Amino acid sequence: MTGVQTCALPIYQKVLDDIAQRAAEDPSSANLQRELAHTHQIVGDLVSRMPGHRKEVQLHVRKAIEIAERFAALDPSDKAAQGDLAQYLSSGGETLMDPGDSEESLTYLRRSVPIFEGLLKEEPNNSVLQLFAALAEADIGDRLGQRNSIQDSLFWLRRGFSHVEELVKRDPGNTTHFLELLKVQRMLVASLARAGETEEALALANDLIVKAQSVVNQTGHREDMARSGADLELPRAYTTMAAACQVLRKRDEAHRWYRMALVEWEAMRAAGFVSSPDMEEEMEQAKKGAAQ
Repeated sequence: MTGVQTCALPIYQKVLDDIAQRAAEDPSSANLQRELAHTHQIVGDLVSRMPGHRKEVQLHVRKAIEIAERFAALDPSDKAAQGDLAQYLSSGGETLMDPGDSEESLTYLRRSVPIFEGLLKEEPNNSVLQLFAALAEADIGDRLGQRNSIQDSLFWLRRGFSHVEELVKRDPGNTTHFLELLKVQRMLVASLARAGETEEALALANDLIVKAQSVVNQTGHREDMARSGADLELPRAYTTMAAACQVLRKRDEAHRWYRMALVEWEAMRAAGFVSSPDMEEEMEQAKKGAAQ
């Protein structure tokens, strides 16, 4: 969790308590219930970035989905309610990152995809829905990869990657789409390496590094990158390449890429980037890899 997110959590927890109290006092208010579901989603996402809070994350994810399910059931033709449900299912599936929650996560993600597909039949050019659907597909692939269902993992990751790639081609200036593409590409490289697809894994990892470097070039000075978080992309790309080389038994190449990642992580720290548990874990992975 970044410093900004650390500061945001107690604020959102206070907001959640306030909305929960008002919703309890006026249970017939649909607006308050929707606001409550949205705040549960935000708090769940923030708490998920802190180790040791699995039960709390589950509670917020389940409450958001429970509220959304209630509204979606009232009127199946209400596209806004169906969209909320699909979003909370997909975001909930992504938020439940603990290995012990794998089955629940997959269930939510799989439920979200047909809802998104139904909404996209009505709004085929809605890029927000397209992005949510593509990320749900990729997350299904990522969760399956963690369970060693490699071929199924590759199917869903390739599907999600191609859909996000289409969005980037359609709107190349959209930073959100581009950064999400890099995230999905990291997942796909890891799954390809586990499948032993050496040539495709390394080619895609090299392409990832080129794309990450373009983010650095576009953002400017390292101090600016540290503030925006764009600087994360290059060390993550190096680490992705290193991990793929390691899985593919290319030890010398893995060692070299881990060292390059470590240089970038340390430069970020020197530039004043406030580290998160995720970042510390990634730095530790690079340190271990570079020391081997």
